[in-house]
Amino acid sequence: MAARRLIAALVLSGVLGACADATGPRADSSVTVQLSVDGPQLVSEAETTALGEAFDRVDRYQYTVVDSVTREEVSGGSIDVTPGAAAHTLDIEVPEGAIGRTVEISLVAYDGETELYRSTVFTRLSEDVGTIRVAAEIRYSGPGIRGAVREANGDPVGGLSIALLAEGSTVGTVVTEEDGTYLFVDLAVGSYSVQPAAPVGVEICPVVREVVLGSTDDAVITDFRAQNSPCGTRALVLSGGDFDETQAVAELLSQGPDLTADTTFFYLNQLPSLDFLSDFDVVLLFANGLFDESTSLGGRLAEYVGAGGNLVVASFYFQNRGDSGLGSVGWGALEGLDPFTAVGGGATYQAVSLDPAPVVAH
Repeated sequence: MAARRLIAALVLSGVLGACADATGPRADSSVTVQLSVDGPQLVSEAETTALGEAFDRVDRYQYTVVDSVTREEVSGGSIDVTPGAAAHTLDIEVPEGAIGRTVEISLVAYDGETELYRSTVFTRLSEDVGTIRVAAEIRYSGPGIRGAVREANGDPVGGLSIALLAEGSTVGTVVTEEDGTYLFVDLAVGSYSVQPAAPVGVEICPVVREVVLGSTDDAVITDFRAQNSPCGTRALVLSGGDFDETQAVAELLSQGPDLTADTTFFYLNQLPSLDFLSDFDVVLLFANGLFDESTSLGGRLAEYVGAGGNLVVASFYFQNRGDSGLGSVGWGALEGLDPFTAVGGGATYQAVSLDPAPVVAH
């Protein structure tokens, strides 16, 4: 299939209230941003094909316009489009205060609730009336298994063979692109193993990632790290609540053999990114008191587990579940993955049954 050029024109209409003698744009002026959306130059044929097919399926775009300095969201919303169209024109309104700023425009394409691809581009919203033309690259983010192999310093590892196995048999093989990325698409529901082939003298960590696709619309990201030293086990100590005891726990864990626990994260007001979490072989989660942000944190950890990450829950995790009877807001999506089941409404400091289904045998 030949690579196709994907074009979307974004029109940002200034909602302005300037005085007649103001030096800024007039109330009836507008700024037009024509966003030429192209697939990246250095991607696999599989991604090029996936992007072309995805463009034909798009029925909605979700967009945000964020000030690149203050990170203030100045505009955002959802726009419906017609699937199969040759191009999409998106009209976005921005407030007067955004004119003159450098902004980050994030665009995510959907088919219903299924994400298909996304793009992020920076541009300055000029005070001059006219048209701003911006070239932006999209990357496939839809159903399938994708990820990247990078060195510890972030450098990509290209030309590395990645095997996809189901029930012990190889069902697909791809090679990482120059930017270290890889992609498997058109996958059936089921359990898979993603296993890179380590070059001589190089360790790929982890050696393999186990992934479960519960739906043909699932999109899973599985990253790997290339290094010269043995992998071992790298753990993240993660907690939230009233007191930060993560460092003390990390010091205890670091006394064990082949285990590195030199990184901690105490949740205050910013979620750990999925990229950050994916750099660890296992996350140890505990809580020290109830905290309302446990729902969003649990949702992010559910994404980590879905991407093949390993999670161990420890002391007082249960009292933060929504069914603990202690008034907690709960762990959100993570509660659908953990082994706990409510008994009589559930509460801390008493016997609780476990569901053996999600517990990994070891």
